[in-house]
Amino acid sequence: MVTTSKGCCYASQPTNSSAINYKEISPPVKSFILNQIVDKSKAAIVVGFVDPNGTRIFSFGNMSAAHNVPVNENTLFNIGSISKIITTLLLADMATQGIVNLNDPIDKYLPASVKVPEFNGTKITLEDLATHTSGLPEKCHLIFF
Repeated sequence: MVTTSKGCCYASQPTNSSAINYKEISPPVKSFILNQIVDKSKAAIVVGFVDPNGTRIFSFGNMSAAHNVPVNENTLFNIGSISKIITTLLLADMATQGIVNLNDPIDKYLPASVKVPEFNGTKITLEDLATHTSGLPEKCHLIFF
């Protein structure tokens, strides 16, 4: 790994045996990351690009304010609410491939023993879940008996 000014790093070892062209991130994006994420928010980020030429990894910032250790491609992050975005992206991909339909009621994909609530006879759909418009309470595990 090579560390540049302001904690910017990039991987110098290929993660794929094919020839990989390690280009820098465009200056406006790099500037945004450094100014808004690293300097202003005091956070860190690792960005990965995967394409037919292989994988490129760029990392910015340190593990913490107390530890001047740069993040890298092996750093573990708490993903928190980003899992909602990842799940919805996977759902969108499945819908595009025709594996599921966003208008499908969720009970189509649940065991028959799961009682899914309805509102005025309207079933909750995959789209309702993806857009957080299902009307389910936050603690939905309390309503499924």
